[in-house]
Amino acid sequence: MSEVGKELTSTFDIDAILVRIYERVNSLMDANVFLIGLYDEDTDILSMRFAMEEGKRLPEVNLPVQEQKTRLACWTVINKQEAIILDYEKDLERYTGKTPPPAIGKQTETIVYLPLMVQDKVIGVLSVQSFESNAYSDYHLNVIRNIGTYAAIALQNAEIYNSVENEVAKRTEEIEKNHRNAQLLSEIGQQLISTLEIETVFEHLHDNVNQLMDATIFGIRLYDPESQTISYRYEMESGERHDVISISMDNKNNYSVWCLEHKQPLHIVDHLNEYQKYVEEINVVDGEMPESLLFQPLMKGDEVLGVISVQSFEKFAYTEYHLNILKTLGSY
Repeated sequence: MSEVGKELTSTFDIDAILVRIYERVNSLMDANVFLIGLYDEDTDILSMRFAMEEGKRLPEVNLPVQEQKTRLACWTVINKQEAIILDYEKDLERYTGKTPPPAIGKQTETIVYLPLMVQDKVIGVLSVQSFESNAYSDYHLNVIRNIGTYAAIALQNAEIYNSVENEVAKRTEEIEKNHRNAQLLSEIGQQLISTLEIETVFEHLHDNVNQLMDATIFGIRLYDPESQTISYRYEMESGERHDVISISMDNKNNYSVWCLEHKQPLHIVDHLNEYQKYVEEINVVDGEMPESLLFQPLMKGDEVLGVISVQSFEKFAYTEYHLNILKTLGSY
């Protein structure tokens, strides 16, 4: 048992752990049927990740625990208790009273289900079964319990290890993405400051900003201090150019007006629940209503020149990272 425990807890590959558990159990007792299920508390799904019947691997099956509580596997998860059936017809009544046909494989006579637990939390189940009645003695049950203890620790360690690895990989990918984006921003900046045609500036911005974020709606709006209006000079929505229109600075329910008056960016990711922070009512000037919006004032010192905006039809499309990109583009 000590050697088995060391072997199981020395690997962080979940599939390898499942195979080793089966091999050790099968070498110590009759395990015509062997199952290990992993439980996801968030989805309430018990995934029968590893199942063997008479030496053959069975397909994986997912069990919604609360919906199938009459299954012994689900009963074990719900009650956090082991289920021991040495004679199927006689002993089943003590647990579920009835149970549907096996989700996979054939019906067995001796069935042991053991909850795999770590600090009172069920992370899965282990089951050993036989086609013979009364196939297991107290000795066999103790073997299963001991292996189950090691199995729970090994699986928990593997989950933690893999979570850390995934987080490291995710952070590495983010760093590499940020580096690529920084290079792209620098290239965009060089393009913009070397261009004297406003139309070309817009085209450069629109082409490149889509590589950095969701810019289904994109606009550059220019401020005219003499007429006190904002000209929607360059507006794109889903690949289509909008007509040029002007908005008065008296329109206090316009996000561009708010942005210019406050000389601050605007960041919305859930439109219907956040618009009150900026305006009294939603006023979509043209096109469909977006769900996420970023507005950045275009400034030269204290002088207001206009607004650059990107918008999405998806909620929570933008983070502070995207706002910082837009600020950089606005500076250029």
